[in-house]
Amino acid sequence: RGSNIDLVARSSNVASEIVEASVLIDLHLCCLTARKSMLSVAISACGLAAGPSTTLNVYTNRTCKKMGSADTVELLTALASMAPTQPTPGIAAAALQKMAAQVTIGTTGCLGGCGEGPNVVVQRDEDGEIFYGVYKPAHAAALLRDELGLDVPEAAVAATLDAAYATRALRANQPGEARALLTRALNSAGKLGLSAAWYISNLLERRADLLESQRDHDAAAADRALAATMREKRAPAPAAVK
Repeated sequence: RGSNIDLVARSSNVASEIVEASVLIDLHLCCLTARKSMLSVAISACGLAAGPSTTLNVYTNRTCKKMGSADTVELLTALASMAPTQPTPGIAAAALQKMAAQVTIGTTGCLGGCGEGPNVVVQRDEDGEIFYGVYKPAHAAALLRDELGLDVPEAAVAATLDAAYATRALRANQPGEARALLTRALNSAGKLGLSAAWYISNLLERRADLLESQRDHDAAAADRALAATMREKRAPAPAAVK
């Protein structure tokens, strides 16, 4: 009798686990469907029909990682996000820019050329062309323009250059210099207005972190509030054709 009770209990536990697994699978599928739908919007905004036939993938293996591949991913993503996109009803400009950039920029393992990184492979279907030592904003912008056809504004290049110098200043323990450089980066990105909403919000958050470390809490709170506002802004809908 005791064995029967144990068997029933185990069966009940198995049934519960099956139901829980089924729920998790359904949630996972829903998330995948939602993500696919969001990416489709981003792909459409980028002017790509069914999916990006060409992407830029940054090597993130051990050697390229030591040479700054994470900074290169951040740089390419930032520049790609500031290329013009078509406004989509119901989607904040910043979210659309982030999705559009993430469709285009990816990562990959080592494909050779160790010691010459950070390296980037331009992936076209099954073929790929490797570019070495991609870390300067001007070089990264040229790749996006020439290989992906993205119209990266010069103001975006200027903003990412100052942001890169700000990162370097922080690593050298020069917070005052980093703060000034982030402010200059914001001024450059600000020239693009809503077209740089996502990147501007990121710069504001970075400056807020720095201000917090300097105990300038009021200024940090103001930057975070501006960043939140920027993330919520939507581009005006196109005027109806009469």
